[in-house]
Amino acid sequence: MKKINSPLFCLFLLFFLLPAFPVSVFSSSVPEQRVFDDASLFSSEEILELEQAIQNFQKETKMDFAIVTADDLGGESTRAYADNFYDDHGFGIDNMASGALFLIDMENRLPHISTTGDAIRHLTDSRLQSILDGCYDNLSIGDYAAAALFVVEECGEYCKMEIPSDQYNYDTETGAVSFYEETFPSTKQLFAFGAVAVLAGIIFCVVLVKKYQMKTFHYTYPFRNFGTLSLTEQKDSFLRKNLSKTLIQSNSSSSGSSRSSGSRSSTHSSRSGRSHGGATGRKF
Repeated sequence: MKKINSPLFCLFLLFFLLPAFPVSVFSSSVPEQRVFDDASLFSSEEILELEQAIQNFQKETKMDFAIVTADDLGGESTRAYADNFYDDHGFGIDNMASGALFLIDMENRLPHISTTGDAIRHLTDSRLQSILDGCYDNLSIGDYAAAALFVVEECGEYCKMEIPSDQYNYDTETGAVSFYEETFPSTKQLFAFGAVAVLAGIIFCVVLVKKYQMKTFHYTYPFRNFGTLSLTEQKDSFLRKNLSKTLIQSNSSSSGSSRSSGSRSSTHSSRSGRSHGGATGRKF
């Protein structure tokens, strides 16, 4: 039998089998749709600009973003429509589906920002209101694309910042509070802590060995020659006892306001059971 030329044979297989591969394998770099203009508020050029802004947001924050316009919510509230749209379309980048969605509700003429995952921590209630106030003028004059672009860019700036050290999530349905500083360290942080601890241990051992010049493992410290023992007697006498009492308020309704409202992210559960943050702006 004749030997098969390996390079030519591989090229032959590649030529005939290439069409059999799914298109999605080779088009993974093509961005997925993130602008859904169901109310026909944007031009084609504006949609492209918004899609590009969202791609920049994703790269810079490692979170997701979507823009939705709607003139019929199908009986849902503005908040529920935004939350469910995010969940139903599978948005989100990490295992917490971190990201945000900006909805322009033309049925009720309301803007709404829905947040999920790490975006809840970054986009606190006060920050969301500031963003919604900033886009109000453009919404009121009908420049919807400019308003959406402003929201994407402002959310991106906040999401690139560090989470406020006193940030906390307040569940408006249960009253539960989740403090940011109590979250478990990330894998990178744990690795860094471990590396520092190991390095410190090595340095300590090296310094200790050099200091005492331990040449062999059979060294015995002459404690009888250098050691001393001194015993003293001391008595503690109990004289008096003081007792003080402090009243602690346990009203759950005030637990969400026990900290600065500027650091709070109000949360709730969507239809799917996922936790969402968010805020609704003024009517335009």
